Amino acid sequence: MHRRAQLPMQRGAVLGLALVFLVLLSLLGISAMNVSLQELQMADHFMTQTLVQEQAEECLHTAQSEAATLVDTVLNVPAGAFIAAPGHINVAAGDAQAAVDNPDWWDDPGHTLPCGTEVRYVIEYLGIQQLILPADRYTRRTHPLHALRLTARGVGGRDTRVVLQVIFLRNSL
Repeated sequence: MHRRAQLPMQRGAVLGLALVFLVLLSLLGISAMNVSLQELQMADHFMTQTLVQEQAEECLHTAQSEAATLVDTVLNVPAGAFIAAPGHINVAAGDAQAAVDNPDWWDDPGHTLPCGTEVRYVIEYLGIQQLILPADRYTRRTHPLHALRLTARGVGGRDTRVVLQVIFLRNSL
């Protein structure tokens, strides 16, 4: 009779160790996937923020062009006066300032002017200001300048909002 070689008893240690490694690698893969998803969301938010910023800047340039035209054709003519219209506020005459921090204020088309789908702007006339220009800082000579505050607001995504403001100064007659 042939004698069978007796194999040592297997206890499944290698199988248990392989299972532990499989669980650890699965947890590592899930963690890497979650980090990648978070990075993707951050990149998407950054892209939306950048796009809205660019749109608001473009709208601010439109507002600057309109403000220059407004000063040259309305304010710098004999008996010219700033006339309040949609998107124009005469703060110098006592009108309330733009409520730029109130989202509902921006939704009213009587307050603002459109500059794209989700971008709006407003022009506030602050009156004639006597200012010292850099070239006259030693002589302290003042110049009368029309002062306007231009505000552009862009909205994008669920929670992206950009508000840009600039003070626009233009020579008065």
